[in-house]
Amino acid sequence: MSFPGSTIKKQLKDFLPLTWRGTLFLFLSCGFLISGIFRIDLALLLWGGAFLLISVYTLIGNQLTRVIARNNFKKRLGAYDIFLPVKGLFPGTVGRADIKIELPAFLLPGFVVYFSYILTWRNHRSIRIECRLTRRKSSRVIEFPAEKRGDYHSNIALLIYRDVLGFTRGSISLNVEERVRVFPDSVPAADNIRRLEEGGEATEFVKRRRLSEERLEVRKYYPGDDPRRINWKVYAHLGELFLRVGEETPPPESRILVILDSSRPGRVTPEFFADYLDSIVEASTALIQVLLLRGINIIFTAPGMSNPLVVSMEKYQELLSLLSGIWWNTKQEKLQYPVNRNIQAIIFTSPGSPALQSIVESVKSRGWNLNLMFKTFNPTSEEKKVSRLKRSLFIQENSGNNRKKIRDFSSQLEEAITAEIIRYRGAPWRLKNVHRL
Repeated sequence: MSFPGSTIKKQLKDFLPLTWRGTLFLFLSCGFLISGIFRIDLALLLWGGAFLLISVYTLIGNQLTRVIARNNFKKRLGAYDIFLPVKGLFPGTVGRADIKIELPAFLLPGFVVYFSYILTWRNHRSIRIECRLTRRKSSRVIEFPAEKRGDYHSNIALLIYRDVLGFTRGSISLNVEERVRVFPDSVPAADNIRRLEEGGEATEFVKRRRLSEERLEVRKYYPGDDPRRINWKVYAHLGELFLRVGEETPPPESRILVILDSSRPGRVTPEFFADYLDSIVEASTALIQVLLLRGINIIFTAPGMSNPLVVSMEKYQELLSLLSGIWWNTKQEKLQYPVNRNIQAIIFTSPGSPALQSIVESVKSRGWNLNLMFKTFNPTSEEKKVSRLKRSLFIQENSGNNRKKIRDFSSQLEEAITAEIIRYRGAPWRLKNVHRL
């Protein structure tokens, strides 16, 4: 929907594509010219006339460049093409965009052309692919950083043309629909993967105390062990899979269900919405990755999914694509559950989630084993992100305030998680496996 005011403003900008510098130069030219007329000063007349001619040339040249470029791309459908990474990227990596654009054969002297393609997703910083086109047939490879998880998308690229003095600036739109998926960060699971791939380690036994004060031995999980005997409390503390030893062997059929509760909690302030959800998604991804490397297939579900997804190593790429586009659920969409009987459910959630109680009730009513994982907010890693992404002097002066906000939010979240753990371990829930990550 476009409003009349915005349409008039756009038409005026297309007709007079002056920048603030060009506007100031035009007024200065007119001032010199008028002063020369009233004072009958030849020098002022010459200077004012010369400046005015430059302003008129840049205005007319900008309009002509616009018309020539539009006609070029209308007549030649294959005059431009863009190729972006289709397999997806991970945060901290660099993507490559291949751009091929054929410009008109004739452009007015004194004008340059730029290409700009900006992909956006939610509250995250946009991915910008920009370059200057110097030849008629330009083929460029542009590198761009993938900073944060997201399903970045855009359907319009801009061809920006302006004069070398910076007096005018215009653009035409090119229909280019592309997307770049940035998967959840897999760094939290990197140490676990390295240990899993080393192999050759002797079986280690570690003694842990259960809530009933009963002594129970645990050892590292190895492929072929029953996943329902995994000690999730040890995983929450160490980030590695350990198996409870000494319990009765359960029936052979078993499944693990990972539930990502993305219902937006009221305890999270808007400025931390994106980063905190990223940390929850990354924590669930780390666990899923470890389970898959151990040969355990899992079932994944989240609000908004039509059906649960059975994930194996072959479908891991599909899961990453799904996780890259997950955002806070504000519509209270219901979860879809599998029909399996023997389920070990692991819920990744946040304190104050409006949907958590109903999810816990649904899982308990099905008779499934339940593990609650509340994600904390690591202030150290977030401070590194702030210092890496914000380089300007102005923001560095305020970095102390940013660090204080992160620490305050982290401490408030810790208190809220403690309250939720006490709540779900007490009556009427009496859940044994409630942890913080």
